[in-house]
Amino acid sequence: MNELTTEKLKEYLIQAGEQLKPSSLGHRVRCIKSLFKWTHDEGFIPKNPAAKLKKPKLGKRIPKFLSELEIEHLREACHTSMENALFEFM
Repeated sequence: MNELTTEKLKEYLIQAGEQLKPSSLGHRVRCIKSLFKWTHDEGFIPKNPAAKLKKPKLGKRIPKFLSELEIEHLREACHTSMENALFEFM
């Protein structure tokens, strides 16, 4: 572990990033950072090479919503007044 440098870790992550989604690559970066932080804190290595690694930027997810037709189908599927009241509340 003493032979690993920040540059070698970056090269590894670039190669891994070609086959992984950004979210999966982010998990891998967090795992590597955690491992090296622990080994540094415990005194196994003098310097943490993963300290300067950055997580990939993730795009914002667009929320999914129901169409008006789907909402009407759900409204019609209510059998009791309690179900209807809960549906309207939501």
